[in-house]
Amino acid sequence: MHPRQLPKLRDEVSAHYDQYPSKTVSPMVNGAPLYWASDAQVTQTCRMSDELDDHSGMLDYAPTPQGFLWLDHTEAATLGAAIRGHNVPFRVFSWDRTHDAEGKLSIIAWCLTKEGPLPRPQKDVGPLFPFVWGRFGQESTDHDVRVIYAGRSVSAEPTLLHPLMAMWYRMTLPRFVTTSVSRPTTAQTKRARNTGRSLQELDVTLVDVTTRPRKPSSTSDETGATAGRPLDYRQKVSGFWRMQHYGPENSLRKKIWVDSYERGPEDAPKRPKKTTVNVFK
Repeated sequence: MHPRQLPKLRDEVSAHYDQYPSKTVSPMVNGAPLYWASDAQVTQTCRMSDELDDHSGMLDYAPTPQGFLWLDHTEAATLGAAIRGHNVPFRVFSWDRTHDAEGKLSIIAWCLTKEGPLPRPQKDVGPLFPFVWGRFGQESTDHDVRVIYAGRSVSAEPTLLHPLMAMWYRMTLPRFVTTSVSRPTTAQTKRARNTGRSLQELDVTLVDVTTRPRKPSSTSDETGATAGRPLDYRQKVSGFWRMQHYGPENSLRKKIWVDSYERGPEDAPKRPKKTTVNVFK
């Protein structure tokens, strides 16, 4: 799926589940920030997730309290679950920590309806099928993950959803661009031969790393306009994480979520906010 198609898919899923009386899924998906991950990123993330012994701290790496992430992988065995000998690929991860009464983080792993287990007869289904549902708390004893199929809910291991947490973690890492090998110099080669040292030991792998660019910080006045860049319109600002200063002489930091708000003069015309898809290649 192309990233441009993601807003339509999210809205179709939200509209489909909005028709049910309980409406537990629709609030999770409706208006959720959009993310798209390439096949290479999915493969590398799954490999990294398998090598990690502890995922307990990764719940705090979620880029937003809500999210809708498309996984553009091509191999069902890369990321999914096996049901009756059939690998069902996970196509979307969605998460939400704003609508749970206990403050837990809810995670849904979705498959395409046409790729997943057959729904119950005459059941109205949307474009995506919620295949795995999990709720995560701060303690491992608070975790509850279940696989849903054939009208049944079966308990599963939290490891099914660990790749999502690993994906969050990878989103915070620098981007590795190129690697190269630095060969020993003539002097190093001569000394190695005189001492009987292997030349291969002198090869050094160089990794050129590009960090994610940071937007310059700015301050806002009482109207919400950025200093040095006065606004002549009213615009919605999406919510974001912030490291809050607190404690003695503001020496400590804690991660807090700042809700979305509007900035600009109150009597100015509103400018609609464009839909954004965060692409992770």
